[in-house]
Amino acid sequence: MRRDFLRGVASAAVASLGTRVGAASALTPSSGQLARPDPRTTPTPTGARGAIDRADTRQALLSPLYPQANRHRAVLDLSGLWAFQIDPGQRGEHERWFDRLPSPRAIAVPGSWNEQYPDLDGYFGPAWYWREIELPADWAGRHLRLRFGSATWRARVWLDGRLLGEHGGGHLPFEFDLGRLAADAAVDEPVRRILAVEVDNTPSPTRVPPGAIGGDGGNYPNVAYDFYPYAGLHRQVWLTALPDPAIADFRITTQRIAAPSQSSQSSQSNQSTQSDRADRADRADQATARVTLRVDAPADWSGHGRARLWAPPPALGTALASGPVRTPFTGAPAPNAPTMDARAGNEPAGNGSASNKPPFNVPAIGTPAIDVPLRFTDGVADRTFDVPATRWWSPGDPALYRLRIELLGDDGRPVDAYEDEVGLRTIAVHGDRLLLNGSPIQLRGFGRHEDFPANGRGLNTSVAVQDLALIRWVGGNSFRTSHYPYSEETMRLADREGLLVIDEVPAVGLFFSDAQPLIDARLAQVRRQVDELIARDKNRACVILWSLANEPMDDGFVAGAMRGKVDGTDGYKARGRRFFDALFAHARSRDDTRPLTIAHAPFSDGSWQEHSDVLCLNRYGGWYDNHGRLDQAMPGITSELDALHRRTGKPIMLTEFGADAIAGMHAIGDSVWSEEYQMRMIERYLDMAEARPWIVGMHVWNLADFRTAQALGRPGGFNHKGVFTRDRRPKMAAHRLRARWRPSP
Repeated sequence: MRRDFLRGVASAAVASLGTRVGAASALTPSSGQLARPDPRTTPTPTGARGAIDRADTRQALLSPLYPQANRHRAVLDLSGLWAFQIDPGQRGEHERWFDRLPSPRAIAVPGSWNEQYPDLDGYFGPAWYWREIELPADWAGRHLRLRFGSATWRARVWLDGRLLGEHGGGHLPFEFDLGRLAADAAVDEPVRRILAVEVDNTPSPTRVPPGAIGGDGGNYPNVAYDFYPYAGLHRQVWLTALPDPAIADFRITTQRIAAPSQSSQSSQSNQSTQSDRADRADRADQATARVTLRVDAPADWSGHGRARLWAPPPALGTALASGPVRTPFTGAPAPNAPTMDARAGNEPAGNGSASNKPPFNVPAIGTPAIDVPLRFTDGVADRTFDVPATRWWSPGDPALYRLRIELLGDDGRPVDAYEDEVGLRTIAVHGDRLLLNGSPIQLRGFGRHEDFPANGRGLNTSVAVQDLALIRWVGGNSFRTSHYPYSEETMRLADREGLLVIDEVPAVGLFFSDAQPLIDARLAQVRRQVDELIARDKNRACVILWSLANEPMDDGFVAGAMRGKVDGTDGYKARGRRFFDALFAHARSRDDTRPLTIAHAPFSDGSWQEHSDVLCLNRYGGWYDNHGRLDQAMPGITSELDALHRRTGKPIMLTEFGADAIAGMHAIGDSVWSEEYQMRMIERYLDMAEARPWIVGMHVWNLADFRTAQALGRPGGFNHKGVFTRDRRPKMAAHRLRARWRPSP
């Protein structure tokens, strides 16, 4: 969100809180612990011939485990062409469109409907998806679940004319427990099920992220954030068949149990010398991982199981060879620097060719395994064990262990199994440093968006692979999921590629100028988003910070945007503090193993960052102010950062900085919108950060141009701050970043 983007937003037109949002939290209040959706809340199903029995509930469940097919589990991917019809008059439920659509057309799932048909470009209201399903005959008697990867914003789901429930908020998975398919459903005559979904993305100030916060406004669509509000079923729809009992969830956490060295014990300063860093790198190799594993099964099950951990294959090639320490934002060799193992978190020297890229590590069955017996009591098993000769996951060596969890029957044979790839690593804040595996790490990379022609925000794994490859090509080691959780495939790919991730909930465009009940309603939504995000991504090694909001707005800014129609007092500051006090406490109760942050804008009140472990700032001096005058803009940026560091002593990161550039526009001087000006502005910010070791990260905004609402300052309805175009062609800034971050030896 940007000042020029929101100036056209008029006074708030507050709607009633009639929106039902139905994701039931299944998280326990204990620190850092997550629980499974409790099967005890679902009545034991009984059914007639061919019937699917399900709980009479209107709430969707958390869906922490990615669907997986193996000898015990079956998966039916419902992606493809569905029947589709918009419902601007909201007649569908009354006219029973869940039985059959009156005038359907085809639509692709996953995908955004706004990109698939020209007449739907500006439509965000209710729309219906419909398809038939024939269940496999061998699924009879198995426990069924219906899972949606993402539906933006509200989804209501019917099966065979019966409302299963609903879910509010996009970008995160949810599911419905369908119970068991009756055993006599396996008949010769196929039984077809009718699945219907109503999706509604109408902008509303009561939703997170908020929209329709003004009257006529100056932006179209009228939303409080600077990206396009794509609508639809954006990720896969899965039908899964599970055994009974079935693994419901698991969580793995890691500690380093090596004793600290003499040099780190004697250090009394936040400053970290090169020898300190090399020493920590050596100890990262020598340290042993102490792993805590929690496995959840049905709450009434008390039986046995086992967990097996296979070591990653040996590192191959020259990618992991030791090399000179390089300064984080220029890539130049540090003066008088010792060597550092790549596993400390810095990239090895190299020109970015394929031979210098870390190998794609797939843990291999057959290598020695750690076997851990599990004993379940009331559906929970907890074990702690050590992993000798630990391969620590890092950008230089994204080593992944293969974890297989099994539930055992009375005869000792597996009745269910689930596998995942897990990286063993630690992340912590120490003074004004961010430590990965006990060693300082500096983040270099980008904010980005899930945005591409034709599919909009719909899952496109080819684009995800390309984007992460481009981050590596430029020399980056990280990205932020701005401003919503990205697909599970992207997160798993980041694990494999060794990219560090700031994982962000969709809490963008928050403001505190309206009535307390509306603020409380938004807080409840963000809490639920935090629950769902942590449940989904808790086991991803790549996730090193949770970001709880992006650019919350203070009343001074809102007053300018809303033409003075706020309360005119400082009450919003206290309301915002209460909001973030509660939100940070809630997030820490869900996961106490990762630092927390919010991305702070100049128009965000400083007190709202009090609980942030890393101070993340979005700053655009030289673009939104002092545009075209970098010499005048930079002193203000540097003085602000220096003062903030002196006052807090915390690590600081710029999560956004950059300038728009129209591809192909060139200029000799500092002319805004030119590729040269974008390149120079990015370089000035990187130079500034290079002199300040407590700046632990620099994320350029943005990796690629992306679609947004139409407004003055957004030519063609696009934000042009990408260093690549929307179709991923590099601008001058991309080549300059590559020269800085991946210089030739």
